[in-house]
Amino acid sequence: MQKRKLNKAKALSLAVSGIGIIVMASGGEGTFALFFIVLGVLAGALTMTQMVLNSTFASYKGAIRASHQNFIGGLVAGLLFYFLVQPQATLEGLAKTPSLPFLLVASGGILAVFVVVSTSYVIIKIPAVYSALLLSSAQILMSLAIDTIFFDKFSLPLLIGAILMLLGMAGNLVSDRKPTL
Repeated sequence: MQKRKLNKAKALSLAVSGIGIIVMASGGEGTFALFFIVLGVLAGALTMTQMVLNSTFASYKGAIRASHQNFIGGLVAGLLFYFLVQPQATLEGLAKTPSLPFLLVASGGILAVFVVVSTSYVIIKIPAVYSALLLSSAQILMSLAIDTIFFDKFSLPLLIGAILMLLGMAGNLVSDRKPTL
């Protein structure tokens, strides 16, 4: 991956993205406990780390094979963790699984395979910061669509923030293409 230097245009672009994030955070409704904020930040950091590790593995073994290994490892680690933390609830959940609609049981995993395989291709092609901003913006825009369509809720600050994040990223991409003096 090519190293890039931070110049004024990139700093401004990242600042616009940062302002977008602040706008999104300030416009939300409800209150958040510090524990959940810390947990969310940790999950975000681990998600990006996991995607970089998967894409690096995919560069050696291919995206499909890396995804396969990822899901087997995740299944084993998840089951062990769940059995250690909540053994009774895990057994009850596994017993109820056959009674649930197949689409409900399988759709999350099916979508996750697409996400893991596609990010395995993307992450090694563009910088991790761009990947994170692209994924975050897309998640926010899709969340806005879902909230609007299914729950009749719309958040203008989230829309403005996502647009600012995308504009900041676009500015950063443009500054990468311009020769610096």
